Order: sequence, then structure tokens, then C-alpha cells
Amino acid sequence: MKVHGNSKVILVFLLFICLAGCVNKRKITQEYETEGSQPSETLSLTVMMPGGLNNEEVVNIVKEMAAEFNADNPYHAEMKVETYEDEQYKINLATMMAKNSIIDVFYTWEGGFLKPFVDSGKVYEIGQEIDQDRQWKMRFGEDDDCFKEVTFHDGIYAVPTTWTTAVMFYNTRIFEEQNLTVPKTYDEFIEICENLSEAGILPLALAGSDAWIPGEFLQQVANGFGGLELYQDTVHGARAWDDEHYVRSAKEFARLLEGNYLPEDFLDLSKDEGRDLFMNEKAAMYFMGTWDLALLANETTPVSKNLGIFPLPPQNPKYENVNVGSMDQHYAVGKNSRNIKASCAFVKMFSEPKYQEKFAYLTKNIVSTDIDLDEKKLHPLLIEVAKQKKNAEGVTPWFDRKLGTIVGVEFNNVAQSILSGKDPEKQMMGLERYSKEYSMGSY
Repeated sequence: MKVHGNSKVILVFLLFICLAGCVNKRKITQEYETEGSQPSETLSLTVMMPGGLNNEEVVNIVKEMAAEFNADNPYHAEMKVETYEDEQYKINLATMMAKNSIIDVFYTWEGGFLKPFVDSGKVYEIGQEIDQDRQWKMRFGEDDDCFKEVTFHDGIYAVPTTWTTAVMFYNTRIFEEQNLTVPKTYDEFIEICENLSEAGILPLALAGSDAWIPGEFLQQVANGFGGLELYQDTVHGARAWDDEHYVRSAKEFARLLEGNYLPEDFLDLSKDEGRDLFMNEKAAMYFMGTWDLALLANETTPVSKNLGIFPLPPQNPKYENVNVGSMDQHYAVGKNSRNIKASCAFVKMFSEPKYQEKFAYLTKNIVSTDIDLDEKKLHPLLIEVAKQKKNAEGVTPWFDRKLGTIVGVEFNNVAQSILSGKDPEKQMMGLERYSKEYSMGSY
């Protein structure tokens, strides 16, 4: 099966998997491991993270944290912030892991993205630090689930900062002018797309050059056919990709292409170009993670005054509260960090109340800690997202995070292929063959 725009990422991760088992197990010396042993000169540490357009406010917060850390810490350490474009970040991180390069603090996605690094001994088990620090541990309340997707071999290997979900952003002005209401079923959603198209309005600002964007949409459609049970069965290997629920989901997904509800040349559009169509009120709807809320709600954005959200409705009504989503913006510490204690201390700062407030108020994210927030300072749509989270009967982490860069990314590639006009059923059958071959070690 042809690999689309993520081929470089997949190849680098395959290289990592190969090299991880071959690299010399040279002894790593963590300099100045404890507070009592300090260097005569400042020790330079680095936090690596993505820094795209929708991450600007997050990067600013992390830089503020680094400035505070550098001004006063018992490790005589200085934290530097390095940012990369999303896909480049994944490639750089995998390459550095494969080379056994020194990594202090790094941003990570959960599940199958992080697991290969953990399995190869590249990541420090930060859970032991949390367990020994009652203040840190209590910040997360009784919600052990927040560490579920970063727990491997009974150890916690990363700390989440926020929680996010995929929603349908929509232009309330366009809906009002066209006498449209928020759909309750998937058929009603398709009917809205048809009405908008007939009125000469672009229904969906969907960009297809990054395969994960069609992938998250198809995953949400599948949630509406089979719910949490379908997802869990799939990740545990008990449900095939050519199961009737996936085939029906893929066919429904293909209706977006068949109905001409997508931008012209959408397969060539980047995620920023797709988002710009919605931001500039050239499209009525935009399906994306709530990480884009801050950018869309910025008062300089044309759509900001006409912004609404709704969950993509399901085909089966009993699955209306099963949404794509996960804990997000995780940070981890490299096993060969130049100072593990200092690196862990920096990661702890992400959960400090004053910074969690900034993530909520400025970046408009649901935060990971059990903190009381002033609703008057929260964006109204963030409050709506919080209500969706509270009412959710199930949350399905993105397949490319949960299943990793081979099968998970190939699911995205299949979604992209379906929107390029390929037969939906044959694509799902091909994904099942690919998955079986990978599990048997053919890749």
C-alpha cells in the first residue's frame, strides 16, 4: 500500500527501531544528578517542542517558564527552548533517539508514538519522581486516567499538560443566514453540506495534504458507527479493519468527496491553508482538534465573532458522546539527560497552578490538573468543550498516536486515499492486510 505524505516520518521511525536494538549500551553519566553536587559553570539543558502557528502562545508560556527556571534553580542549570515544525519535530526526535543523542526534556505524543522510545530505554520513568512528590501528585487529583496513555510496564513516562478533542467548528453567521441548525445525526450533517453547496458556500475547510487530517475525520465517523467498543477491539487486535463498521464508515466518509463538499484541490492544501479558509469565512465548517481554538477565537480573526462548535454527530444515536480526543501536550525526560533531576523539576513546572491558568486562559485549553478556574476568564467555547468532556461516554485517542507511526499512520493514509477517489471497501481491506503483515514482521 502506497505511503503518502508521512513516508519520511515512517522511515525514520523504522530506522530508529532497527538502531535502538543495535546501538552500543554505553554508560551514560548524568552530570550533577543531585542538588548537593553542582558544577562550577552553568549546565545547559534543552526542551524540544513543536512550534507551529497554533503553538505560538504555548511556546511563549514555555519560554516564560524557562526564564523563571533559569533565574533560580538549585541545579545551576539553564533551560533553552528549541522549536520545530510538527513533522520536522517528529523526524528530529526519532533521529536523535536512534543516535542516542542527549535529550533533556522533550514534547511527546502518547501511546504508540512514545512506546518505542520507552521500550528501547530512551525515556526516564518520571512516575517515580511524581510518586515521591506529594505536591506534584496531588495536582492531578484522583484522575489516574490522565496518565493512562503514557503508562508502560507499570511506569509513567510523560506528564500531560492539557486535554483536547476533535470538534466541528462552524460559522454561526453563515448558519443563521442559511436557516441551518446544528445537526443531530450524520445524515443531517450531510444534508447541511448539500444545502450549503447548493447555496454556493463551501461546506468544509478540509485540507488533505497532511493525511492525519482526513484520518481524524474518518476515525470520528467510525466512532459514530461502532462506538468505544469498536475502537477498543481494534487497538487490542480483536476487530479487523475490514469489519463492516469500518467499511460502512469509509463509505459514509467518501460522501464528502462525492458531494463536492471539500475545497478545490484540497489534497494539495496544507493544514494552515485549510484553516485559513475557515478563519477568513470562506467555508462554513472546519473539523479539527480544540488546539486551534485560541487561533480561531483571536479577535483579529474574521471568524472569531461568528464562531461555534458542535460534535460531529453519529450514525448510531447511542454513540453520540464518543469522541476522538486524548490528554495532550505531554513532556518527558530523556534517560540520558545531562541532569535528570533538573529536567524533572522543569517538567513539574507545567503543572504549577499559575502556568495551568495560562494554558487555560491564554491557549484556551482544558488543563490536565485539578485546578479551580475563573469561568469569567474562560472563552465560552472552552466551557462548552469542558461540558462535552464531562458528558463523554468514551474518548478515542487518535489512531496515529495510539497505534504509532506504522499502522496508525497507515490508517491516515487510507483516509487520504478514500478522499482521492479510491474505493472505500478495498482501502479498508488493504489496511487489514497491511496490519497483518506488519504484525508478522514483514515491514
